[in-house]
Amino acid sequence: KKVCLGFSAMLLNLLRDRSIAQKATKLKQWKEKSCEEKLVLSKKQQFSICHFAALTDLCIDLAESRYLLTASMDATVSCFDTGRCTSEAQQPLFKCKGHEYSVSSVQWYPRDNGLFVTGSFDTTVGVWDANTQKMVSDFDLDSKVYCINMPDRATNHALIVAATEDAEVRLCDLTSGGSAHTLTGHTETLWSVAWSPTAQFTLASGSADGTAKLWDIRRPGALLTLDGSDEDDVYAEAESAHQGGVTCVKFDHSGRYLVTSGADNTVKVWDMLGGGAKIATITDKVENVQRRSCRFAISNTDSLLYLPNNMDVGVYNLTSGKYLHSLQAHFDVINCVLQHPEKQEVYSAGADLNLLAWVPEPKSEEEQLLNVDDWGETMAQD
Repeated sequence: KKVCLGFSAMLLNLLRDRSIAQKATKLKQWKEKSCEEKLVLSKKQQFSICHFAALTDLCIDLAESRYLLTASMDATVSCFDTGRCTSEAQQPLFKCKGHEYSVSSVQWYPRDNGLFVTGSFDTTVGVWDANTQKMVSDFDLDSKVYCINMPDRATNHALIVAATEDAEVRLCDLTSGGSAHTLTGHTETLWSVAWSPTAQFTLASGSADGTAKLWDIRRPGALLTLDGSDEDDVYAEAESAHQGGVTCVKFDHSGRYLVTSGADNTVKVWDMLGGGAKIATITDKVENVQRRSCRFAISNTDSLLYLPNNMDVGVYNLTSGKYLHSLQAHFDVINCVLQHPEKQEVYSAGADLNLLAWVPEPKSEEEQLLNVDDWGETMAQD
């Protein structure tokens, strides 16, 4: 009897664990499904036009996931509060100018929203005090800066990586104030750089020469040059990610996949765990009319890609490359798209001077009840 009771208890424990695991899996799937709903233009988040030239970059702070920075070709940076929801267009919290020419890139300091950094065509990387809205220091790189990036989780360094016109990856140290460290290997202008979210010494770069490279800043030379050529394409260049300039490089949140966009109107997804193998090529409705640096976004679930396609934002399944739909409201070329770090909200901006917010489509009361019933029924069945 003791043996039977012990076996029964073990069997009950196994069934319970299995039930818990199934519920957790279904909960994850339900959350992912709810996070992939179609977005519409927000009526409660509207922003005033405060720049006089095209917007080039967007960034929301990670400290509070609230304050949105906008960079512009008018050499200014503005800040909006995404936590405010009103029917009227809100004015920026502040607008500051410290560069002589276009601000090409902007980013909050990852662990503190009292500091942010900018890259500019005036050849400098600026460091700003958000409280005073003043540039407190800068790095003069003697070359146009097209893109900057700081690692979100680095603990052993405070390096800003910069993509420059002179084809060099430049590293600026916030701690020492030095900018002597360079990574060489590209032959034309660098348009994009990005730190890995999981490996603090690893970064990716994309160049007008069509190549995308992976680097470990502790070692000389590139770790990997991505090869996107097809065996049947006799005209393809060896070790070339795109048959045109690489306009943007970005890791997904897991660090496994690197996504690159090109002036050849394609987007490619690369598996970093698979030695840089290409797993998807996206061509449907891809239209990069700028033929230069741009900014796309990846959803928080790593399932969707939001891509600037001329005046629309194309929405794609990240791993399959399938085109899903587009977000349409801009009147001129879109330069940048940003995913909110905690919400299913997407922001877009570009040459029409508009900053737009996209949110999940509101559900009717009937749809909301249906979702609750479906979820309750799923859980009850388990």
